[in-house]
Amino acid sequence: MFRTRVLLLTILLTIAVASCQVKAGLYDTYPDFSFLILSTPIVRLGDLKTDPLDPTHEYFETTNALSVLFYTRSSKWEVVMSGSDFQSGSESIPLRQMEWKKEGANYKKMSSPGKNTVLAKAQGEGNLFYMLNLSFRLVLEGVEIPGRYGNTMVISMIFP
Repeated sequence: MFRTRVLLLTILLTIAVASCQVKAGLYDTYPDFSFLILSTPIVRLGDLKTDPLDPTHEYFETTNALSVLFYTRSSKWEVVMSGSDFQSGSESIPLRQMEWKKEGANYKKMSSPGKNTVLAKAQGEGNLFYMLNLSFRLVLEGVEIPGRYGNTMVISMIFP
């Protein structure tokens, strides 16, 4: 009976959290003719996966889900990302459970809600185009309440 309840809860959680999405605007310009373009306004977090080495480790993952193209003439810049906790009514999944990575790199944890995570920063000269391909993973801790969760992520360029 316990296994049936766990299986049913897993199926419900899979259906509910699979509908999680990250929304964003597509285009931003800056005073020095710099710009930032996102490939999509919505990122869906994909299917439920289980770590083959640790079957208790479950997560939703989407690889290369968001491309960020930007151009800058400045020699001092950063592209940053911040976000909020995932919400479904009064229930929430903390942003700390979200991880991100650039193509070819390892996953990193998100900063606290409202705090910037640096995706890229100045590497010398301005007048250059850059492109980042980002993947996302929402790691489950097993205490999440099924629901239709969503959050807001902000990606922008700053000039320190």
